[in-house]
Amino acid sequence: MIPAPAPLIPDILRLNGRWRRDRTAIVCGDASLTWGEFDRNTERVANALLGLGIERGTAIGVLMNNGIPMVEAMFGAMKAGACVVPLNLSVSDDGIGRMLADAAVSVVFATPAQRERLDALRPRLPGVSAGRWICVGGGAGWTDYEAWRGAAEASRCAAEPQ
Repeated sequence: MIPAPAPLIPDILRLNGRWRRDRTAIVCGDASLTWGEFDRNTERVANALLGLGIERGTAIGVLMNNGIPMVEAMFGAMKAGACVVPLNLSVSDDGIGRMLADAAVSVVFATPAQRERLDALRPRLPGVSAGRWICVGGGAGWTDYEAWRGAAEASRCAAEPQ
């Protein structure tokens, strides 16, 4: 047998997107995605992050309720080579602010239920510039997640994990 490196998570997602294209990958309530759709959506997230100038190792904050956008954001960030900083919704606002600041996040993903919490923390996060606050459904001062993701290429992300 020829020795080969173990596949990384982005590789596994891409392989499932190709080999199990039409099989269900994610189910959340009434919504679901096939492996092909999930692979394309995570490639779009990765390419959109690269379009923001994200580099390998850049910290990306994720404060989202469970759902398909949360999973896409986390795995798309991995495909872009970013460091995902997932935050527990039960942590206090002060704790969330301290964790995001300590991690020096450059992008924040949110769901509508978390938007107000994060708006109050903006002054503590000067490293997250306009256009890098991304929320499902958008909102004042927020980039709409679906439109942002949808505008990006679905082709394989140029960043290659190492």
